[in-house]
Amino acid sequence: MQSSFLVGISLTIVASVIRLVVSDVPNPNSCGRCGDSGLACVSETEFRVCNNGVPDADTLIECPVGTFCTNSATTCDLGAVPRCRPCNTCSADGRFACLDGTTVAFCYGGPNPSADTYKCPVNTVCNINAAAPNFCSQNDGTVSICSPPPRTVLTTTTTTTIVPTTTTQSPASWCTQKNTVGRFPVPSDTTCTSYYYCFVNGGSISGQRYTCTGTTVFNPVTQQCVLSTAYTCP
Repeated sequence: MQSSFLVGISLTIVASVIRLVVSDVPNPNSCGRCGDSGLACVSETEFRVCNNGVPDADTLIECPVGTFCTNSATTCDLGAVPRCRPCNTCSADGRFACLDGTTVAFCYGGPNPSADTYKCPVNTVCNINAAAPNFCSQNDGTVSICSPPPRTVLTTTTTTTIVPTTTTQSPASWCTQKNTVGRFPVPSDTTCTSYYYCFVNGGSISGQRYTCTGTTVFNPVTQQCVLSTAYTCP
């Protein structure tokens, strides 16, 4: 009887230790979720400031070059394992992309996912940090899966390019006066095709001017380039 009692205590202790170890593992599927630091990672290198536990859509901030957003106390960590990557985004080495939680696409060294895809086996998910050839892993609570993009992105084969500004005020100066981060229409642009991107750089706010591609226009509400049929330039 005493032996059975001791075994029961031992099993209880082991189970408690296991629960403690599991609880100490940070939740990797935290894209868009506010952490203890009051910030929420929305991509590998971007985060938003949280207000009352909700990410502020107007405060998209980029991590310094070479660091990744981790939801830790320091937010952006050098050489950290990425914990948040939008779906449909190729890995940094161009091997593969998770199109969703269970679909893998090969990238073949390029920046965009190819049409060659396959579904992960039952009870497994596409692991954004997996090593070839096993891109699918058992979802044991420590697997990093992709998240939907934090903002709407047009499906297009063209890219947004930086253009020289024609205003007397530089984008950086304009953003400094604006004193906030995000994307804003260029006041002097009556065609609604360009915008200022204001971001934190070295502890201060800087900015760049961008132009929308093709026939798209900039929608200041969504802070994205959209089809001209989806937004009417005032």
